[in-house]
Amino acid sequence: MDSLTAILRGALVGDFGRESLKGYLGVQAAVFWTLILLAWWAYPANHHFSILTHTFSFLGSPNPEHNPRFWWLFSLAMVFWGSSAMPVVLHLHRGFASLAPWLGTAGTACLGLGCVGLVLIGVFPDARHEWHAGLTYSQVHTRIALLTAAAFGSGLTLYGLAALKSALLASGAGAPAGFPHRRAAWPLLFWLVTTGTSVFMVLRWAQIYRRLEAAAIAEGRAIGSSWTEGLKTLYSFPLWENIAIYALYITLIWLALAVGHSKPPPH
Repeated sequence: MDSLTAILRGALVGDFGRESLKGYLGVQAAVFWTLILLAWWAYPANHHFSILTHTFSFLGSPNPEHNPRFWWLFSLAMVFWGSSAMPVVLHLHRGFASLAPWLGTAGTACLGLGCVGLVLIGVFPDARHEWHAGLTYSQVHTRIALLTAAAFGSGLTLYGLAALKSALLASGAGAPAGFPHRRAAWPLLFWLVTTGTSVFMVLRWAQIYRRLEAAAIAEGRAIGSSWTEGLKTLYSFPLWENIAIYALYITLIWLALAVGHSKPPPH
């Protein structure tokens, strides 16, 4: 009963102990990934969902060629992820704001906006239906997704800078004590490598496709769009988008566990 109370308290204010944090993250992962796997399982077999050819959001697309009957499972999953990630962000704030108040607080604000973005991704599915003033749900969804990616990227970068600043001052007077710099560095490095690779591959493909398109035009050959041509290669956008999303989920959980139950040092 006490452990359940601790988990509920943490879910409200982000004040977790070591065991209650593990319990909370375990429940979060079980609920979120169960909903995602159900959406994947319910995806029509003849539509051939694959991370090589389908974006993560296609699981939640009501378009006839995607998941017209069970798209709402994905929406539930994203709304749950965004709302349940907020206490995790508040937990991270307790650690990183103690290192560099401005950087830590700014990072938390960005991650908070990212959590709101995850909820809105669920609210606005990737669908061709018109939402308002000529804008389709898909157009709104794409813009929210881009802003959400930027928010999480900015937040984790600011946290990384806060940790780096603190580590450089570690031998100086007044440097924050008790923060697990080395443990926190690993998930941040993991996020940097995976996300950086994803961005590189997408940008690299844009360069390659321009050359392929120019050659096809010069030779009078037909060529597909950058999207369709990319699906035939390791530069496939859906592949690297899926990898970046999985990496974000892993990073948030890993970083929360790495920071543990560190609290701001007494003044």
